[in-house]
Amino acid sequence: MNSLFVFRTQTSIMAAIVVLFAPVAMGVPSAEAATCAPNGNVRMRVEFSKVSNINAGNVLAQVDLGNGQVVAAGQAFDLMRSGATVSDPSVPQRRGLNVKRSANTVTFRVHGNAADYVTRETMQGWIVLEGGHFTGFANGSPTADPLEQQGDWTYDESAGNDEVAFQNGATSIPFFSTVSTGSDNFTLNFAPDQVCSVDPQPVNKLPASRARGNNTINANRNTNTNTINLSIDNSSNNSSNNSSNNSSENNNEVHIKQEVR
Repeated sequence: MNSLFVFRTQTSIMAAIVVLFAPVAMGVPSAEAATCAPNGNVRMRVEFSKVSNINAGNVLAQVDLGNGQVVAAGQAFDLMRSGATVSDPSVPQRRGLNVKRSANTVTFRVHGNAADYVTRETMQGWIVLEGGHFTGFANGSPTADPLEQQGDWTYDESAGNDEVAFQNGATSIPFFSTVSTGSDNFTLNFAPDQVCSVDPQPVNKLPASRARGNNTINANRNTNTNTINLSIDNSSNNSSNNSSNNSSENNNEVHIKQEVR
């Protein structure tokens, strides 16, 4: 099934968003038994596609964890380690993408505390899981200040129009946030992937006199691939400056590939 989503942005964006769904444990021949268990090590990283400031904005392309640690863009940090949850005491209010980790839940805050609406801070990018997949989304937790107009699949880089393009089962979620006098808060839930190992089992053999031919068991793995075409309409808009600029419009296409196994 193909769907079309339109984002309205002020600047040119060209990217490929790959959304991979968590693998499902495959069936195995009756002569073997599969043992499955949750992956004990789940990590997350944030890939920023744009971080910008207008007027007095001071947002940075980094992740600020609730334990005080600062994580560089693209660097992975632990959500689960050897089966144990990694937790933070609170959601920070610093200059990066603020993160609080808890059991199967990660809370995000883009902190906005500008004195006026002229100041804007913009963050765009992808939140990526390693060893797990996303299972839920909540807007505006824990301290209200939700994403504005979340779920309408539009974004124009104003402080009143944000978007998290949540897909259940995905391992990569794109997000678009602009803040001014208030913050943007949202929560993503996740689950570890299942890790399966196959244990050979004894097979009862027929007597040699009764064995006939060779029997072959084929385990087929079917992969269904869905492509969602995400069309981005880029138009320049300088609402915070007194000078006027000529508007330009570019149409780009971003393909979101969803691979269901």
